[in-house]
This record gives sequence, C-alpha cells and structure tokens, in this order.
Amino acid sequence: MDTLINIRTFLAVARSGSFSAAGRHLGVAPSVVTKRISRLEDQMRVKLFIRSTRQIILTEVGERYLPRYQSLVKEIDDAISGAAAVAQRIEGHLRIKAPTTVTIAFLARILSDFQQENPNVTMDLALVDRSVNPAEEGYDIALGALPASYSNVIDEPLCPYPRKLCAAPDYLENRGLPKHPRDLVN
Repeated sequence: MDTLINIRTFLAVARSGSFSAAGRHLGVAPSVVTKRISRLEDQMRVKLFIRSTRQIILTEVGERYLPRYQSLVKEIDDAISGAAAVAQRIEGHLRIKAPTTVTIAFLARILSDFQQENPNVTMDLALVDRSVNPAEEGYDIALGALPASYSNVIDEPLCPYPRKLCAAPDYLENRGLPKHPRDLVN
C-alpha cells in the first residue's frame, strides 16, 4: 500500500513540477513528499527526478515510467470505484403484496421512485386486501394494515394505523350497543 501512495506522490510531483505544490495537493508536508519519492526511488533503484534549487525535472527513467504509473493508478482507482458501485447497486426481483387503497394513496409514487433509482430491480406488485403469509404465498414483502404474525416471517411495524368502528345513531337505537364484533353478525 505504501508503494501505491509513493507512486501517487510521484505522479503529483510530476504533474505539479514541485515537491511543495505536490504536498499542498496531497495535504502533506513537502518533507513527506521528499521521503515518499526517496522510498520509491530506493525501491526501483533509480532516480526519478533531477533536483535543483530552481526546478525538478523527470529523468529518462521517470519519463518512461510516468505513463505506466498513470495507467496503473487509473486502473486501480477504476477497479475500486467499480467494486464500490457494484456493491451499492441493488438488483434482482421483488414480489410485493400491498393493500389497494394504501398503494394508490402512498406507495405508488414510492415504488415508482425506487424503480427509477434501481433499474436492475424488477417488481411484481399484487394489490391484495387480505392478510397473506408471505413465506407460503411467495412474497418477498407483504404490507398489511392489520397486525398478523406468521412463523418464519419478520414483522416490522411501519406506522400506526388507528381503526374506528362507527355506526349510525338509528342502528344503535334499534339494535343496541354491540359488545363484540360477533354481535354484528345478525
């Protein structure tokens, strides 16, 4: 890893023409730049720069290795950024079950935005207004308004969903106040 840092320092010095300018660009003291170049030269067993009080010039070997090192560092940077991009990219297929009304009111836009941000993800969306066991029915995600737990399924509450039971005053006057939902059957 030190060799790569030393090569990057070599490229910064070659680009700027100065140990001080390279140090400013790299955020290190000129003495650190000098030490890194010396280590690289020791490792290569050649001089890469001709140093004078007024200027720094690449040696013949430095000139020869400059494009090779530029190419090498670019390839390493591309490999690292490419790996990071792949690691951050989501891909695959999702089967989602969601209630119709909730999907129309809230999820349609969210799912559309998700799809645009993640073009490598395909989705099947089933609008189902009943509780489903995602493990048995083959859904990756099942959104529901009512609490329902199934074995081998992780329940994650997203938001409270308050429910209210309402009745017309005449109904209550004629039938009385129900004590349990089964009282509504008749």
